[in-house]
Amino acid sequence: MISNVTRRDLKDLFNNWEPRPLEGVVNELTGGRRIVGVSWWGRLTEGEVLERLYDIDSLPSRDDRFDTAREDIWQHRENNADWDNDWILTDPRFELSSNDGKLLAFLAETLHPDVRSDRQEVEQLRVAYNKILRSDRVELHQTGSVSNRPTFSGGPAVARPVPLKDLREAIGAAIYPMSAHAVSGYCDDLGMPGHTDPEVHPMSGKVRYVVGRLQGCNQEQLVVFARAVHAQLEHNEQLDRVLFELGLASHGGVAGTPKNLIFASTGPKPEIVLHDAVNNDVRIVNNAEHCLIYDRLIDPALGVTFQMLVDWWSELCPPADGENPANPMFDRLADSLSDVERMFMTAYKPLLRSYGFGLPALIPQVYLHYDPQTIKFRERSGTTELVRQRMDFLMLLPRSRRVVLELDGVHHYASDDGRASPARYAEMMGEDRRIRLVGYEVYRFGGAESQTAPPRLRCSARSFLRCSTSTA
Repeated sequence: MISNVTRRDLKDLFNNWEPRPLEGVVNELTGGRRIVGVSWWGRLTEGEVLERLYDIDSLPSRDDRFDTAREDIWQHRENNADWDNDWILTDPRFELSSNDGKLLAFLAETLHPDVRSDRQEVEQLRVAYNKILRSDRVELHQTGSVSNRPTFSGGPAVARPVPLKDLREAIGAAIYPMSAHAVSGYCDDLGMPGHTDPEVHPMSGKVRYVVGRLQGCNQEQLVVFARAVHAQLEHNEQLDRVLFELGLASHGGVAGTPKNLIFASTGPKPEIVLHDAVNNDVRIVNNAEHCLIYDRLIDPALGVTFQMLVDWWSELCPPADGENPANPMFDRLADSLSDVERMFMTAYKPLLRSYGFGLPALIPQVYLHYDPQTIKFRERSGTTELVRQRMDFLMLLPRSRRVVLELDGVHHYASDDGRASPARYAEMMGEDRRIRLVGYEVYRFGGAESQTAPPRLRCSARSFLRCSTSTA
């Protein structure tokens, strides 16, 4: 979705763009005209550009003296010229302020060879458009050509390669504002390897020192450090940029906005009613004491961090003086878990200590489906219950990513008498496919890991969580 912020930035571009400012100053000093702003109509009239996209003879006029859009555009842009260049971006008749597809189609049309003949100008304007649009993960791509000149259309932004050198330098640039005396200890706290030259000290160059410590790290390790620095220190444009590019290469995520997150159930299933069916607002009318419901607005672009959960918990259950609210919240979450699940959750704690509460929250026992009837009732009535009503763990990561973690016990692939059950296994795999098709990422930990080898599970959990949260 293209945000209002991006639309305002495009409006500023339309009014202030000057691809060759030095040339404009020279023209002004020599008595010529200094042209500032995007002449989006190019070598056509504005009406001629717009009629390529709209039936401007059917659209109404905003001026009582005229009947059609074509007439008032001519009056106010050619005859009197009393509308600003950016008028088109806010005129409701053309829907550029409300319809992403129409906005991208319009911007692409301003680059068409019929409209603009100067190849250098086309490329400069395309770059200027995309610099603004990419923040919302869309951009203009070349999709064809006319008379050997490119034509464009809008689509998802394509990730640009991030060399390891750039990632190392971005981490160093983000740490640079720190005092040289503190850099070495901070790098140690993050778990960075030692410098390849033990004689090198931050006093001789902080960025060079950090880059040297990261020299032998692979991309996965570098991203872990980059995420930690990004979460703990002041935002740095260079680091923001490389993390954004890495994020573009990740999964597309799940459509829609998360809402009514019901989790950490410790007892009977909650009884839920639709308090406002139009807005899909739910209310728990019975057994509310046995579960938690995160009812804050969730931005799918940001996900839910552990800090967000702590802030919410602090309002729900104000901590005693001097008490860290994260501790009682963590205990409450653990109450909803089996021994194996609690072991998995425990592996998450060291990551919070190392990388801070800005990590994506590990949310246990989350309702994916909700059926007010019991499984036994559904079996007796001959209807099929919703499979996997609760997920063992869910992480709501940035960019609409939803990661489901399942710890497989015997009941996932065997009948109640312990014998292998192809039907249960097929049911589980079928549900995995269903939720993957809508964008969920599903990761399973096998029974051998979760049931018979606790140390192995802790190691697997810590390794997986470190990698998954580092790419958030």
